[in-house]
Order: sequence, then structure tokens, then C-alpha cells
Amino acid sequence: MDRYSQRRLWALFIGCALLSACSSAPPTAEQAAPTSEPVPAVTAEARTPAPQPASAGLQNGVVVVNGRVLPRTSAELLLPSGAVIEEVLVSEGDSVAEGQPLVRLDMRTIELRIKEAETNLAEARAAYELLVADATPAQMAQASARIEQARANLRQVTGRVSEEDIAAARQEVEAARAALDELLAGPKAEDVAIAQSEVERTQAELRRVRDAAAGEKILAESRVERLANALRDSQAYYERVYWDNRQRYGEGELPAEAAANEAAALRAVQNAELVLNEGRIEFEQAQKNERNLIAAAEAEVVEAEARLRRLLAPPDASRVADAQSRLSAANAYLVQLSGQARAGAIELAEAELAEAEAAYAGLVADPTTPELALAEARVHRAELQLEQEQLRREQAVLLAPFAGVVADVTVEPGITIGDARVAVVLADFSSWQIETDSLNELSVVHVREGDKARITFFALPGFEIPGVVTHITTIGKTDSPSELTTNYRLTVTPDYWDERLRWNMTATVAIIPQN
Repeated sequence: MDRYSQRRLWALFIGCALLSACSSAPPTAEQAAPTSEPVPAVTAEARTPAPQPASAGLQNGVVVVNGRVLPRTSAELLLPSGAVIEEVLVSEGDSVAEGQPLVRLDMRTIELRIKEAETNLAEARAAYELLVADATPAQMAQASARIEQARANLRQVTGRVSEEDIAAARQEVEAARAALDELLAGPKAEDVAIAQSEVERTQAELRRVRDAAAGEKILAESRVERLANALRDSQAYYERVYWDNRQRYGEGELPAEAAANEAAALRAVQNAELVLNEGRIEFEQAQKNERNLIAAAEAEVVEAEARLRRLLAPPDASRVADAQSRLSAANAYLVQLSGQARAGAIELAEAELAEAEAAYAGLVADPTTPELALAEARVHRAELQLEQEQLRREQAVLLAPFAGVVADVTVEPGITIGDARVAVVLADFSSWQIETDSLNELSVVHVREGDKARITFFALPGFEIPGVVTHITTIGKTDSPSELTTNYRLTVTPDYWDERLRWNMTATVAIIPQN
């Protein structure tokens, strides 16, 4: 493309990007470049009315869409259930460094345990040089019992959380992560094909059942008609025999042959009536079978269509939130099983066993070396106990995972946390992005990641910064099943920023497609 064509395309881009801005001209590329100088304040004379949102869509080769200003990094920090808030160390708007305390829990009990551990450590160190007297049988029995008790305690601590438990917790984390990924990724093509095939199969089965049941009903109805005709023929024959006998022999006693003929004709009528009743019962059963079979086949069609609709429906926010909560809970449980607290408990139980074994060795062997080993084990045990209590104190403070600004604080001193809840919302306002869910399917086909964009803001008429498209979701969403238009989430990262812009401000993004 020559220089003249590039200038024409750039001019078209800028014009479409400022559909929602007022008459102030946007800065040129040289003027918009980030500098260390502060952005001048907007004076009363320079203020203009806020523009109305631009019409989203493809306009003269440029894709225009409205979005929101969001920090690229943010976090909702949780507190565990049962925690008592002792002190909230930050307020909304405070800047914090990575690792800075934000909320402190009640640590009075922990502090008492730390003091006790410090006392035990001092006693162990003071007794390091002491030697014991010769052991008595009672002391030997007591030392042996203490070893068994320490071994039982170690088995209990290690058995409380087995390697199988940790492996199962890891599997739950992987399963929860896979479920969330699958939910966000949407249905697989092969699953959709299977569900559609099942719908077609049940519909074909419904047609077959209707045809077959209708045929059986027609056959049963035809048989009833034939049996009714046979009954009428039998009745007519009986009437002829009956009246012929009356005309010949009167009302008196009939001859044997005539009486037999009349009785046979009557039995034929009765038999025809019985057969007709059986045919009617068969016809009614055919009708019932038709209704039942058709109802069952229709139910299978409805169920198959419902499965297909559920498969094609986008995941709602509650299902995504449940999947995210499941993953968070699985991660927390895995940390609880395999974290430092469990390791410290095992080390403490092992130290107690070593102490008991050293005490027993000191009774049965040379009192000098075993006594020193026992004293060393006591010191080591006391040090481990102190480290464990200090670790609990460290965990009683909610720390900032990264440097940023406190966007919200939802807890107060003195309250007790019920279920795990968000205590602090933290964000890094050093980098920002523009995000929108309203990029429709008519526009998304023209946009690619890496396309250049120009960003304007409703709150700052005439102000504009460049950016680049950094993400487009693969799956689109609709507001309701009746909506035909599908929208996609678009993320644009600006080249630089302005301190006047804030979280959730409204922006208009104009994108020039590369192709």
C-alpha cells in the first residue's frame, strides 16, 4: 500500500472512532504517545457535554463497539470461616505493596502458645547439660511406655492424612479444573452430533410407532366389522329357521330334526356374539396400545430434544460460579492436606518419638552420650514447636498477593466470619484494558487479535488513545433463547493510560481490520 492510501485509511479509521465524540479533534499519533508529563486538567471552558454511545457494528470498514474500563490484574481475597477480625489495616483507595498485611485476625491464643513454646525451648536448652541418675525398673517401664505412646501418636498423625488422601485431593483439583474448562469451552462437536442423531432417531421411531399402531388398529377394526357381519348372518339364519318351524309345526312341540336345526342355529348366533365381543376387546386393546406406544415414543422425542437444548445452551453464570467455587475449594483442601501445618505436625510427632527413644537409650546405656542426645532432641522438639506456632501467627494475617490499590473492603473489626467470604478487593491500576460483551456476529468476522484500535471515552470528549485487540472469545452468547444475534467478548489493551480514567468507565473502541 502506498503512502497516500495509508493516509486515506488512517483518516477513515479516526473518523469512525470518533462517532461518539464531540467536535474536539483527537490527538495525532505523535501527540498521543505516552510521556512522563501529566495530562493537563480539563478547564471549565474546555468541558463539553458527554457524548451518547456510538452505534455498534461495522461502519465504512471500521468496527465500532462500546465497552468498559477494567484493570488487567485484580483479586478477591478470602478469609476462612470461623475467623475473628481483630484489625482491618487498609481502607478503600490505599496503595499496598506485595506481601503487605491487609487484615489481621485475633491472635491472642496463638501468642499464648508462642510464649509457652518459647518457655519450653528455654527449659530444654537449660537442661541440655544435665545428667540423669541410674534408672530404676519403674523408670525403665515408664520410658518404654512413653516410646509406645510416641509411636502411636506418630501413626495417628501420619494416618490422619494418608498419601491416598493427598492423591485423591489432587485428582479432585484436576477434575474441578477440567469441569470448569469444559463448561467454559462449551459442548464438543461429537457430543452435539450424538445428541442430534438421538433426536432424529427418536423422531423416526415415533413415526414408525404411529404407523404400526395405526395399522394394528385398522386390522382390529376390520375384524370387528367382519365378526359383526357374521353375527348378523347367524341371526338372520336363525330367524328363518325359527319362523319356518312355526309355520310348519305351530307352537307345539317340534320334531327332533327341526328342534335340532333350530338349536344349532341359536348356538351359532351365541358363538358369533362371543367372537364379536372378543374382537371388540381386541380392538379396544389395539386403541390403548396405540395411545401408550405413541405417548412413550413422544416422551423419548421430548427428552432427546431437551438434552440437545441443554447441550447447546451457553453455561449460565451460576454454573460457572459453582465450578469456580468447586475448584477453589479443591485447591484449599489440597493445601490443607499437604501444606506446612501437616508437615509440622508430623515433624513434631517424629521429634517426640526421638525424644522418647533417646530417653530410653539414656537409661540402658552410657549415661553421658544418650543424655546429650536426649537433651538435643528436647531442644529440637521445642524449636519445632516454636516454629509451628510462629507459622500459625503468620497465617493469621491476610497479605497482599501483589502490589496494587485496595478497591473495596467488606469486613470490620470484631466480626466473626461465617462461610468463607471476600474480605478485600485488590487491583493493580498500573495496566488497564477495555472489555466488551457486545461485539456481534456481524462484526466479529472482521476482527482479529492484533488489530489496531482507537479508544475514546464518554467521560472525556475529544480524548483518544491507541490500543490493540488482545483477545476475542471463541464462543458467543445470546441474551435470551428468543434472540437471534450472538455477541462475543472482546478485550483491547491500550498502548498507554491516563490517570483520569477509572474502573468501569464507558469507552468506545474503533477497530480497523487488518484484512
